[in-house]
Amino acid sequence: MNILRQSKPQASFSKAALSYEEFSDIQKKVGLTLLENLPTNIKGGRILDVGMGTGWLTEKVAERFPDADIFGVDFAEGMVQSARKKNIDFVIQADARALPFQKESFDLIVSNCAYQWVEDLKKTFTLNREILRSHGYFCFTCFGESTLKELWESLGTVNRLHCPTEKDIRDALRTGGFYSFEVSSVMMRQEFGDMFDLVRWLKRIGANQTKREIFIGRDALSCANDFYCQNFESDNGVFATFEIIMGKTQK
Repeated sequence: MNILRQSKPQASFSKAALSYEEFSDIQKKVGLTLLENLPTNIKGGRILDVGMGTGWLTEKVAERFPDADIFGVDFAEGMVQSARKKNIDFVIQADARALPFQKESFDLIVSNCAYQWVEDLKKTFTLNREILRSHGYFCFTCFGESTLKELWESLGTVNRLHCPTEKDIRDALRTGGFYSFEVSSVMMRQEFGDMFDLVRWLKRIGANQTKREIFIGRDALSCANDFYCQNFESDNGVFATFEIIMGKTQK
């Protein structure tokens, strides 16, 4: 039995597009915080949302900046199809590592809970700076290395999603040419019935991916769930930790 699959996030997120908004509570909470921290001095112009998913946050950005042209990109076809039903000016299927835009195209780039899936952040942030206009802003969030630490401990495996550290983010921003920036992190918790409930939730949002498949027999899986319930108990079952890294910089 494999509890988590080899990393193929594009196909996984496409399949999860129909259920993503219903179950992405953490991403929505983080997204609203990101929205509150966006610069207020942007009038008109062009704004890009990288890794927009179903376009839930992209649409809210459009409401916040009604005079701007809003672009949203995602690499998963299912997410793009869902986003095209939203009030977004331009919806494009594209990879964050190869954005199809000319230099100095945008006044603001936002991204919510997406960059943990990007392997080469230094190259990606370099590209982001290139497509930003002079004095443009880059504001984002992503999951950090402590995310789901209880799950990995319970499974006793190192085959996990390798989320970045704060240092990784700072290094990538410097390499990308951003020299003045704010980077911080906070810990959030979400409750689940048990470990199996957590894994089902990951599948529903398309995040049940690791570097390699994790195969665990039924007996071992039951023991892992027992360990999780005994060591990470909450009032309503168990809890899972999510580390949220937040970044803000200007070209």
